[in-house]
Amino acid sequence: MKKELIASWVMSGMVFVSLGQTTIIDAGFSIGDSPSYLNGDLVGQNNWTAMPNTGFNAFNIIEAAGAGYADTRSASDSFDGVNGNHVYFNPAMSNNVDDVWSGTCDFQLSTVPAEGSTNATIVTAEVLTLGLSSSTTNGLSVDDDNDIVIATKVRNTSGIVVLFQSGGVNVRVLADLSADELGWNPNGTQSVQTNRFETDPFSLDWSIRKIRSSTDEYEVTTVLSNKTTGFVNTRGGVTYGCGGIHAADDVYFAMGHSWESAGPTGTNTLVDLSMDALSVERAENQLPAIETPADLTAVPEDQQIDLSWDGVAEADSYNVKRGTEWGGTYSILTNVTNAALIDTGLVNGQSYYYMVSALFADGSNPDVESSDSSAMGAVPSSAAFQSVLMDFRADGTEASSTVLTLDQLIGTVVVASSTTGAPLIDPIKNAVTDTAGLSGVIKFNVMALDDDGNNSPTPFVPSTWTGGVQSAGNRIALNRAGWGVWCDAKSNDYLQNAETLVFTVDLSELILGEGQNVVLNGITFYEGDVSKPRSGDIWMRDFDVPEGTAGAGVQLADNVVDYAAGDLILSDGDMFAFMRGVLDTRLTGIELDIRGGDASPATGYESWIGSYGPVGPDAEGTLDLDDDGFNNLWEYGTGGDPIDPENTGTAPVLNGLVADGGTNYIEYVHLNRTAANSGMDAHLETTPDLVVPAWTNGGYVVSGRAPVDADFEIVTNRVFTEEAALFVKFVIEEE
Repeated sequence: MKKELIASWVMSGMVFVSLGQTTIIDAGFSIGDSPSYLNGDLVGQNNWTAMPNTGFNAFNIIEAAGAGYADTRSASDSFDGVNGNHVYFNPAMSNNVDDVWSGTCDFQLSTVPAEGSTNATIVTAEVLTLGLSSSTTNGLSVDDDNDIVIATKVRNTSGIVVLFQSGGVNVRVLADLSADELGWNPNGTQSVQTNRFETDPFSLDWSIRKIRSSTDEYEVTTVLSNKTTGFVNTRGGVTYGCGGIHAADDVYFAMGHSWESAGPTGTNTLVDLSMDALSVERAENQLPAIETPADLTAVPEDQQIDLSWDGVAEADSYNVKRGTEWGGTYSILTNVTNAALIDTGLVNGQSYYYMVSALFADGSNPDVESSDSSAMGAVPSSAAFQSVLMDFRADGTEASSTVLTLDQLIGTVVVASSTTGAPLIDPIKNAVTDTAGLSGVIKFNVMALDDDGNNSPTPFVPSTWTGGVQSAGNRIALNRAGWGVWCDAKSNDYLQNAETLVFTVDLSELILGEGQNVVLNGITFYEGDVSKPRSGDIWMRDFDVPEGTAGAGVQLADNVVDYAAGDLILSDGDMFAFMRGVLDTRLTGIELDIRGGDASPATGYESWIGSYGPVGPDAEGTLDLDDDGFNNLWEYGTGGDPIDPENTGTAPVLNGLVADGGTNYIEYVHLNRTAANSGMDAHLETTPDLVVPAWTNGGYVVSGRAPVDADFEIVTNRVFTEEAALFVKFVIEEE
């Protein structure tokens, strides 16, 4: 096989940092290299050394006088069937945090038909492993946490896959190419290809970075590309913790192959790899990507605001900045290492605004700081909402071993068995003092219902609130994905067909302050992944309808992952049923609000403007925060962005004259918010005179409404034309 040498540090979709790079290897495996290579075993040439306890002739130099390449098929067909054949490159390299090793490997695969056959039966095996090793006593191995391995593996489907692995666990797919994308067809008996037993030349570009992590992680990125067709595949960077090599002072570059590449054996065909070029570089003190903290939230409490944001990978700390005016001056409040802060000692009723930046240590140089996050505001209040978040995604499979995570909890949450009365979950937080008078316990009594594994008796029917049993071995099953139902007859811990979790609200031990209520804010289910999207159904008992009668259960949500309940006030004895949607799922969380005093539920407008940051007087609908000529309320009603002057929303459209049934109309179309608590009213107003205008909400009819999404609809209006002159305007008002 003959291949061309193409080496580039600019790869499709990725550019490796070159600052401070040192070239470790730059080999074309020919006599023209400096230093040069000669035909024969790679070991012994230019600092290449055989790794002990593996076979020799890991790579054999061929045609060094010409283009030259390193082939995995040796002249002596030597191969160690247990440990493979591996080499490493001297000298050792320092292994420091922020070090980056990167390179390119250009190679090609070939095979021949098996004995007595016209096609080649490919076996799944590693044809090339490369990476870093802190130990040279054994071959480069995916089962050794002293090694970071990028493994290229042929598959019996005749494609290849690039894997990242260390310590034998947590394999990560980095890239893959199918047989067609490789340009070969060894399993087929006929092909239009000139040589179906040889792939096109392709390149593997790779990077390994020792990241700043308390879990001993490296980040690996690869790009696999066909140099003939230009087809490229990559899965992006992945990280993996590997304590052995991470703790080592020095590492070596190593490579090898863990499958014999010597020709046909019986019915399986072995694959030969020839490497045209190999380059390896190392760079020190390469900072991670300087990313800005995202999703800053500010939750108001009594004389304090609770801040949280998405942590930035490898950031050493965060500067939290505070101001008291939207768009005003921010000063550094404090520096924290966690992605959360409680700002205390605040004045109730005063607006506070926050921004966060991430800091990255840069050796002896000043820290590198990211740009500031978007501003987020909040107004502390003694009547602020208190949120109770129950996260059911916990460790363990038995209820007694599970711990709930509760945030901003007032009181204690106990999940108890309705059949035995014994707690399934021990209380994890004691009651705390609340100035509004809230104390005590919020309790859910839980039943795990099934059909005894065989639809007999009848499964639980939520619409009539009948059926279902607690059969042998029945229990609530808990794991990292959430809560399900287990019964011995099924041996599965999901919410399956005919299985139900029934929650009964028990507020008998809860003391609420004046005007306070417990409000269901949201429910979440395990969503699965792209290949198996999961969801759940939610039902609520209607006690005005007798059990056994249609309507005894009311469906709140069908086939959802996240359910926003809004302002559903809970009462003692309320019952909910959680069931699977399209596929088996688990219940992952319930969020409650404790709303007290004058803390009434926010309107749609208040929630919307608050999500962009403005609060208090800065959130007034009549203001134009981004100076684009449209006030906040207009942008809310038309789908705009109140802090982006480039996004002013969808303007209404005057379509002109239409005729219907012998009557002429002027058609006027606009967006409208559909939520019941939108806090706004959108309509037309007309007047026959602009000199002395008398605007009225009349002179037209709504002829059609078409939903756009969950938030908006398109409203079509027909304006009457009996007047000699009529002027029309679109109005958005706060209700």
